[in-house]
Amino acid sequence: MAVSGDQDPKGKRRGRHRKKRWSQGEVVDEDIDKNASRLRTMYKRPRFNWKEVSKDDLRTASLRGDQPAIGNGQVWLSKFLSHSGVCSRRRVTELVLQGRITVNNEVVKDPVIKVDPKKDSIAVDGKEQKLRTLDELVWVMLHKPKDTLVTLEDPQGRKTIADLVPFARDRRLVPVGRLERNSTGLVLLTNDYEWATYLTHPRYEITRRYRVVVYEGAPDSQKMQALSRGLRLPDQRRPCLPLEELEVLEHDRVNGIAALSFTMKEGQYRQILRMFEYIGHPLRAVKRTAIGLVRLDKELKAGSYRMLTPKEIRRLKGSTILKRPDGDPLSRQAKMQKAFSGMEGEIDASELEGFTPLREDSRERRRNGRKGRRERPMQGLPPGMDEDSEPQPASLEDLKAFQSNFSELEEADEVEQDWEADWIQQLDEMTAAGKR
Repeated sequence: MAVSGDQDPKGKRRGRHRKKRWSQGEVVDEDIDKNASRLRTMYKRPRFNWKEVSKDDLRTASLRGDQPAIGNGQVWLSKFLSHSGVCSRRRVTELVLQGRITVNNEVVKDPVIKVDPKKDSIAVDGKEQKLRTLDELVWVMLHKPKDTLVTLEDPQGRKTIADLVPFARDRRLVPVGRLERNSTGLVLLTNDYEWATYLTHPRYEITRRYRVVVYEGAPDSQKMQALSRGLRLPDQRRPCLPLEELEVLEHDRVNGIAALSFTMKEGQYRQILRMFEYIGHPLRAVKRTAIGLVRLDKELKAGSYRMLTPKEIRRLKGSTILKRPDGDPLSRQAKMQKAFSGMEGEIDASELEGFTPLREDSRERRRNGRKGRRERPMQGLPPGMDEDSEPQPASLEDLKAFQSNFSELEEADEVEQDWEADWIQQLDEMTAAGKR
């Protein structure tokens, strides 16, 4: 029997017609490949530049389930103890001053030191501490029902999420964000505290999708515009961040009830309840439907939970290199608005990424239009002085005004620091509550 030139006597293709095994992504061992994919997903840390990413060894041969979740290199002592579940990073200094932490049987006197998890032996009150491994990391999706507190312990004995997830206390899980007692929807639980901080802190602007039902019908266009631009509540020093993708889903004119959906990037104390009560539309129901790119499973009944899949965890953690935070997003929005209106000096082009100028109402637009017809004086010059005027010595009133301007800048810096400190304190309290 004749054999063609493209086949050998055994009937297999050869030469350039031979099937290329690796070019089509063929898996040699499916179990090994799935396990390596899961370990890479758990190992991924928040990275903000390529220098940090290059230190991660993600080869299949290097990944093991018993290796530390934060890597094998040197880490700060506060980060080591935080990931070990001992305490928050802020409390490490207190433990060091009390002489309760030892490294290689020597009492630590300086809290700002680095330790090597492979070589050093770190103990607190004589008990050696180990980092949480990749196999010990847990991500849980919970469909929170009504009349349940998003905490692990309640002094008054009310129902908590720990009653719904039986291993929450043993695994030291913490909730990613909060929900009110009578609110329902998506709650994520994890013992990966580094990612819990990233997903919770407003500086990283992680989106959360909500669906609310309000009384008094649907808000009018003026109220919707106020929510979209950032509502300023009377008991707050700064306005709330704008609500994005705000839309009316249903409107029952007979019963005076409307359903709305929107996306938020922050979560202050009872913020949704206070905002809609302030505009005259009290809440009837609140449901969180998504955090980032992870949506609530429609098949998950209220009070039930399940583990997140590796694909959902990857979607939640985002890209390999994350966007570095730029401080208070509201002050950054105001700075960008001034830059577009010509009241701010030159700014970095990277700050313009993702910026959308705020809309002006019709009255303000007409006022700016009338001003635009006249020739504007040069910015920064005192009234009554042009570019050709001779410089004059500053008077005592000018010096006082100059000093008052600097005092206003210092007060603004203090407000921004208080904004950061408040959120860090809330995160520490949430983490400490989850570890008890």
